[in-house]
Amino acid sequence: MKKLTNSVLIVVLSSYMGIANAQSGKNDSLKTKNIEGVVVTALGIKKEKRALTYSAQEIGGDALVKVKDANPINSLSGRVAGINVSRSSSGIGGSVKVTLRGESSARNNQPLYVVDGVPISNSSPAQPYKIFGDEGGSRDGGDVLSMINPDDIENITVLRGAASAALYGSQGANGVILITTKKGKAGKVNINFNSNITAESVAYGPKLQYEYLASVPGKGGQSWGAKGNTEDYTKKYFETGLTAINSLSLSAGNQVASTYLSYANTLSNGVTPTSKMNQNNISIRETINLFDNKLKVDASANLSEQRYHNRPGSGLYFNPLVALYAFPRGENYSDYTQNFERLDPVDYINKQYRFQNFAYSSDIEQNPYWILNRAATDENNKRAYLKGSIAYTVNDWLSLQARASYDFVTRKYQRKMYASTDASLASPNGRYILETSTDTQWYTDLMATANKSFGKWDVTGILGVSRNDYRLGDLTFADSGYGNPAYGLKIPNYFVLGNFTSTDGLGNSIGTNKEVKSIFASAQLGYDKIVYLDLSARKDWSSTLKEGFFYPSVGVSTILNKFIDFGENVNFLKLRGAYAQVGNDIPSFVQGNRSSAYGKLVGGVLVEPEVSSFPGVNLKPELKKSLEVGLEARLFKNRVNFDITYYKTNTTNQYFEIQAAANSLGVQRWAINGGDIESKGFEASLNVIPVKNENFEWSSSINIGTNKSYVKSLSDMLRQPNGSVTAVLTKLDNSFQYVLKEGERFGTIMVKHLERDSNGLAIFDKVLDGSGNVIGYTPRGNQMVDAGTPFPDWTAGWVNSFNYKNFSLNLVIDGKMGGKAVSTTQAMLDQAGVSKASADARNNNGGMIAVSDGAGHAFNISAKDYYTTVGGRQGYTSEYVYDLSNFRLAELSLGYHFTPKNSFINKASISIIGKNLFFIYKKAKDIPFDPNMVSSTGEAFQGIEVFSQPSTRSFGINLSATF
Repeated sequence: MKKLTNSVLIVVLSSYMGIANAQSGKNDSLKTKNIEGVVVTALGIKKEKRALTYSAQEIGGDALVKVKDANPINSLSGRVAGINVSRSSSGIGGSVKVTLRGESSARNNQPLYVVDGVPISNSSPAQPYKIFGDEGGSRDGGDVLSMINPDDIENITVLRGAASAALYGSQGANGVILITTKKGKAGKVNINFNSNITAESVAYGPKLQYEYLASVPGKGGQSWGAKGNTEDYTKKYFETGLTAINSLSLSAGNQVASTYLSYANTLSNGVTPTSKMNQNNISIRETINLFDNKLKVDASANLSEQRYHNRPGSGLYFNPLVALYAFPRGENYSDYTQNFERLDPVDYINKQYRFQNFAYSSDIEQNPYWILNRAATDENNKRAYLKGSIAYTVNDWLSLQARASYDFVTRKYQRKMYASTDASLASPNGRYILETSTDTQWYTDLMATANKSFGKWDVTGILGVSRNDYRLGDLTFADSGYGNPAYGLKIPNYFVLGNFTSTDGLGNSIGTNKEVKSIFASAQLGYDKIVYLDLSARKDWSSTLKEGFFYPSVGVSTILNKFIDFGENVNFLKLRGAYAQVGNDIPSFVQGNRSSAYGKLVGGVLVEPEVSSFPGVNLKPELKKSLEVGLEARLFKNRVNFDITYYKTNTTNQYFEIQAAANSLGVQRWAINGGDIESKGFEASLNVIPVKNENFEWSSSINIGTNKSYVKSLSDMLRQPNGSVTAVLTKLDNSFQYVLKEGERFGTIMVKHLERDSNGLAIFDKVLDGSGNVIGYTPRGNQMVDAGTPFPDWTAGWVNSFNYKNFSLNLVIDGKMGGKAVSTTQAMLDQAGVSKASADARNNNGGMIAVSDGAGHAFNISAKDYYTTVGGRQGYTSEYVYDLSNFRLAELSLGYHFTPKNSFINKASISIIGKNLFFIYKKAKDIPFDPNMVSSTGEAFQGIEVFSQPSTRSFGINLSATF
């Protein structure tokens, strides 16, 4: 490769490459080592980039440490074309929802995550699934990705399509994210230190009013009273958060053996009082080369521990924000918070000091500080990940490899609810919930690789077998019960199992227990490094199904500029295309499940199975058929580069569960196959160096992806009484529902519709007494109507790197266009008279709102009459649908890179950093939540926001040094 001035390497990317500056510390996130290098693909197989017949994109590990996130996958947003990254609303270390090329399954759309060629399980023990949450609250159980140290990552390769992931079979149906970790390098000992410290403040949440008081001063209730000055209670509640992510690594080695050792610690105090997180990561990796590099041994161990206290949740139960936001204006907030508990002279225990005359029902509106201190949650998550591989080079064309990994994750969750917690949620003496879940995964594979050249022909062949055994969600639970004194604690506030009044709340359940055996093969034929043919095949035998299933793929690529002279400005032009079939098998314990042996054990009694295959039906795996074509180019001496891809997928044999009629087996739902979901769209990456001279360089990358997923057909067994063919993903919850409807976009939000006349005025019917006097008003409309889909039409990102001498400026802008969501929060705040919208309505038109009688006659009603009937969690949710389209400045770093003189420090840098700084554009300017956050990272309960933690804006510094 030609060496350019100022040590700058122009590194060209098509869909999988970026532009990098070779000067230490200045390279941005998208980088590769050389233009004609290799990229890691499925099963850790390395291939020439020019030979790929499908789309892939590689992200350098430096992208993850410039502006760190405790969950490194969040940093992919904006940097990869066609990716949709949604953050959990539970704050730092929360789980993440990722989709590649849209939604194609009603059950699972998350990609497969692979570390150093070996699949891992990224399960989450809990996700919100309804507006209230269960009686213990609504929580995000986190995921394995949040337990990975960002500093251990060398690079990430995103395989978006079925063709690139076909070798993973059913595991790779939704694409694959390959994580390659660092290893020791030959040479002198290097020690690297990095410290990322940021301060967080609440940035994006609902707008509240503090100019109208409680309806009845001194007695609380809703805030529809007279004007008056009152304090902003949220300023007393939310704090400035502080997060410190520190890491230290050592790399040492020679030509025979090398070692990589790292330790990282994350400490965070959130913006919610008492919310804390402490995480520790230890990694060690040893690589050994023996017998003139013929035998290579690679072994690693990763240990992680997370401890959370009061991880923020969403929903209505045990959510401090419900009472905080709705606190009656003008009342003495400090009295309730500083004295959240008071001594009961009869029972002689401290009891909750409850708000007087709640704005909402008492079971959801408890004292915020009681919830934080006397209904607190604690989580302790631990992970041990062990991996080893042995590779032997038999001769110059044949090599053998064996790999094995063991992944063990255990999670402990507890909630202690003290006596006087609301009686509908806990017994008078309190309640104790304790859950312990375990995930284990054993993975092994054997693989033979052959590489041989015959003149102008290059042939590569791979043959292998694998076995994947995993048990996910083995749960032991203890719940002392609620709402009935017979099912509580004997002694108040004594939280041990021996204090339970009954054993009915003790039990065990099995989540997923599955074994998948596979055989796979791949072959690539290349001619003169111009034309390539890729073939692969895999067959899986899953313990969840009676028969095995086969997945093939084929791909072709050709370097066009080798055939046609496009002139000196076209340095590289490749046309590629691929077709593949992959699948997605079914859950455990469903096919032919007629026994309670695999159900729950509760209170010593086996619970009959909830789900079984429909009698007489053998279930099939979901089958995804995918086609993609793409064009890649490098132009103008490799300073302008682009990749564009068109794809289309159809996923059939969709898995659904339908309500079962009463039966002797006790089965509640029958599992069936049926349906075709079609996804199609474009992906494009443009990478340019607009300016480059001796002292200054500007490199820029734009990534865009479009997607629309449609429900082409569904099983006729899903036909509803109204004639529509609909699969219910979230049951009707107050006035919200999330479904799949035949003939519509994937994921339809159903809302309660408020009728309006031709002038756009809401239609109200007058309520009269016996004398004909108006005594109230009733909105017209009770039908559930479609409000759209929560998923964007297209996503985009713009990554920029500016380097001037020893200074660098890096920024990331990302955005989404399209998608809708419903805010129950705003609906309830309006009803309680605490929203800014309710105050604005009182400040205009004399506090009156124009409505219609539906017959062309307009009249006025008070803002209170309007919002108390339209708002609320059971109100007209059609009025609370928000467009999620937005662009934001996601990351910013301004750094100085230097080499201290006469110092043991080889190189160092210091940067000012910021994250989630501000919105450049929001289509719904009054949206009361961050449109890039979701209440649940599961597949159900999408498109709804219920008192979620407001997102934060952070500023800080990043220090790094190499010794």
